[in-house]
Amino acid sequence: MNQTIIYFDVLNLFIAAAYMAGLTVYIYLKNRESLNNVSFAIITGLLAPWSLGTALHLLEPYGLISLRLTHMFGALAVTMVFYFSMVYPQGKDVALKFKLPIFLLGGFYAWLAVTGDLLVKDYIQLDPANPYAWQLVGGVFHNSFLIFSVGMLVGSLGLIIYKLSKATGTEKNQLFFVLLAISIGGISIELFSLLLPRLGIVMLDSLGPLALTASATLVAYSIVRYKLFGLTPTVAATEILQALSSSVIVSDLEGNILYQFGVKSQLPPEELGKIIDLTAEHRQVRGYRTTLDQKPINVSADFFGEGGGIVIVMHDLTEIEQNYERENRGHDELAASLAKEHKLRGLLMAISSQSRAAAIDTIFGQAKQELRGEEQAIHLLEHMASLAKKRIALLAQLQQDKQALEAKLKQIEASQQQGMARELEMAKLKEEIKKLKGQ
Repeated sequence: MNQTIIYFDVLNLFIAAAYMAGLTVYIYLKNRESLNNVSFAIITGLLAPWSLGTALHLLEPYGLISLRLTHMFGALAVTMVFYFSMVYPQGKDVALKFKLPIFLLGGFYAWLAVTGDLLVKDYIQLDPANPYAWQLVGGVFHNSFLIFSVGMLVGSLGLIIYKLSKATGTEKNQLFFVLLAISIGGISIELFSLLLPRLGIVMLDSLGPLALTASATLVAYSIVRYKLFGLTPTVAATEILQALSSSVIVSDLEGNILYQFGVKSQLPPEELGKIIDLTAEHRQVRGYRTTLDQKPINVSADFFGEGGGIVIVMHDLTEIEQNYERENRGHDELAASLAKEHKLRGLLMAISSQSRAAAIDTIFGQAKQELRGEEQAIHLLEHMASLAKKRIALLAQLQQDKQALEAKLKQIEASQQQGMARELEMAKLKEEIKKLKGQ
């Protein structure tokens, strides 16, 4: 076997791997927030080492390892292709109950590929001088793996074909190129890299990655020409409708629903007919109120002349009305709290201004009746009443002390006056004695 041909083939496969890696980075960086871009970038990211493994298989020391690795990356890639066909072009994730079995099955076969000989048992080199002359020896799960990979590919193509039949405009061109890329790449890989080697035909093994490069070129072309991973009108319309958080119904004048979005429960026919009649008469309807599933609904509708249809937008007012009720309750509670505070302040002032304990007891008893159930307010009044009584008792004690002190002062003054009277009398007696002695 001419070594130049082998090296040229290996070089082509390395170039294909590098091409896939570059396409992965480009698609991911183009819009890393988009599920379309991320999922397709994972596909090309898995196919890059898959192409590399095919190249390494031509180098004898890495033969069995590369075969098992290519089966692992192939199982993961075909799983992601099916997932991508489920989410493209809307870019919306599917429910866990749908995607989890697919990922578990793909992960199971990827695990089998690298954990022993259950999927790839060995390969037989038929001619040591010819790296292409070999035959795959599959394990017990290899046939089921072929069925799995073919089933994933057929399912992906079926989903894309179905979406293509419903699409229009640019979106239809985008889906067409996705269908073409998956068909060329997927069928070539299944045929040249899985089915034919299983039958001992390995001379065309490298055509799988090369065909994959051709399909990647189609993807690159459609990115530039038709903005393959750009925002589509359908996705844009869906994003707008979801951002509005409203339900939308498009109906003809006979009440036949042509399109609806976000509608959980249908309007009763008579209600729908009434809205259609009002819209047809006035060309539009604003602020129409109705009830659906015991929820208040605000309805707006517009008439479009071309085709004679009605666009009805329904907005659930439950949350708005609940917020309004909460605000009203908050205002009422605030007003009641202010009134209660004002009343409590008046009672406190009335208690603090009393000078008799009996009056305080009377006011406190009336307050307890009025504030029944308001334990905190009653406790505050009770504390204030206790302080007021102490103040009254203290004032009474001070008054008694004052009176006692005044009486004592009067006694002292009387004693002083009596003493002075005695002194005057003694002075007179002394004067009289002096006079008697002088005689």
